[in-house]
Amino acid sequence: MHELVLVILATDDLPRLRQFYIDLTGWQPEVDEDNYVELNSGSMRLGLYDRPSFLDNLTRDARLAPNKPGDLRPAELYFTVPDPEMVMQAALVAGAQYLAPVTTKDWGDRVGYIADPDGNVCAIAAPAQSN
Repeated sequence: MHELVLVILATDDLPRLRQFYIDLTGWQPEVDEDNYVELNSGSMRLGLYDRPSFLDNLTRDARLAPNKPGDLRPAELYFTVPDPEMVMQAALVAGAQYLAPVTTKDWGDRVGYIADPDGNVCAIAAPAQSN
């Protein structure tokens, strides 16, 4: 059986993104190096890599698209929380960009959307069973 246990985001500003995700999740770094930080929820890990070190793991020809201010990434991190409105407010204070309010979606979850300081889309959700 396959299991997704780690998502890694490359960033041009590791200290900023590190602090943003600590503030958003409350997770503490399990790994805290100059070029890589790994936060652990207990069942999932979130890695944050500085862009040059991330590229060092790939082929010499690998390139990442530039991250221009205001651009959103074509992926989503889906966080489940007890109170999405409260977490979204805290995320905005921590530097998130507001994308959409918390509403009940067709699948039953109450979900709002923000973008982290690098433009990674984050869904802040209360699962349907806890509503």
